Amino acid sequence: PLKNVGVDLRFQRSGDDQSITRVLTLDGALDDEQRARLADIAERTPVTLTLKRGLTITTTLAPAVAGVTIRGYKTTAGDGGTKPTITSATNSVHLFNIGANSITLDNLSLSHTASTRGHGIYPAAASRFGIVVSDCVIDGCNYGINGEFVSFYAFFLTSIERTEVKNCVSHGIALASGSIRECYIHDNGGDGWRRGIVTNTYMGVAIRESVFAANAGIAANWDAAYAGLLTVTNSVLRGKSGSSHGIYLNNTAVDVGLMLTNSVIELNDGYGITAAAAPIMLVQKNNAFRSNTSGNRNATYIGSGSGDITLTADPWTSAAGGDYSINATSGGGALLKNAGLPGASIFGTGYSDVGPLRHQDPASGGGIIVTPSMAGCPE
Repeated sequence: PLKNVGVDLRFQRSGDDQSITRVLTLDGALDDEQRARLADIAERTPVTLTLKRGLTITTTLAPAVAGVTIRGYKTTAGDGGTKPTITSATNSVHLFNIGANSITLDNLSLSHTASTRGHGIYPAAASRFGIVVSDCVIDGCNYGINGEFVSFYAFFLTSIERTEVKNCVSHGIALASGSIRECYIHDNGGDGWRRGIVTNTYMGVAIRESVFAANAGIAANWDAAYAGLLTVTNSVLRGKSGSSHGIYLNNTAVDVGLMLTNSVIELNDGYGITAAAAPIMLVQKNNAFRSNTSGNRNATYIGSGSGDITLTADPWTSAAGGDYSINATSGGGALLKNAGLPGASIFGTGYSDVGPLRHQDPASGGGIIVTPSMAGCPE
């Protein structure tokens, strides 16, 4: 059955001549006859017929792909062993041009060494849906994952998980909608994550159990004049000298919401959280702050939260070594243990740690891992 229809439009003008190039992406188990029938229906919609009176519309179908997985392994498929390396020393060559929906890239190491770097992962020719990037390392590209504002092509409904993106010339991840979970995004030349120019409204991005550290720009940047919801849970938004804000919402004249819980915002050389206007929805609960140069919040637009924690010491075992487990330092990691949501809830009382990793309590015969509850937070 047909699951989803994606439409990419390009308007062109040459003198008095106007035209639209349209690419339809049909997601689902469809045979050639069904795809042709849907293309014919698209040509005869009332809007299409009306527009054709004054300009030319050219429609093509994106290639049909039921779903492809590219998975690296050492000796046996699926063993999760040494990641095979895919690299380029050629200027402006992208390592993966994603030309269809429902593509999974798993257990790969991507790197670039040319003078003019290409992107690690990039949407070719049209926006793409249902992309999964898991257990990968992306090192030294232009963008690690450029799924946002390249010629208005984007990645939607995309999952990025357990992936490290580092040392990229520009931004780490540019993503229109989807989730970033258990990722380490660090030492990139621009933003850690950004949502730039894209024409689709009311999209959401969820960041969970991830670390954004020492990127030169903004850790999490909703730099799009389009509406949607940013959710950040149990994550670290850490800057460095010369960086910018921890979170920025470019929400002038549009509805952008922020849900921020159980996260650490520290060492940003701007505000911890700021915006261009007051968010349409703002939820801030049980977050920790440390040494943000301009202040934890831009009070003009970002109100106070509940359960704030003020850190006076480094809370991490070894941030310089990439170890963001919490330490036992007074004023540091000790303040994050058992300090997160939900606390006392309608279904009982329990606490998680603030930050991406939970501490382990010793117990006779083993240990107890305190896991987070996502009560009240969307997936």
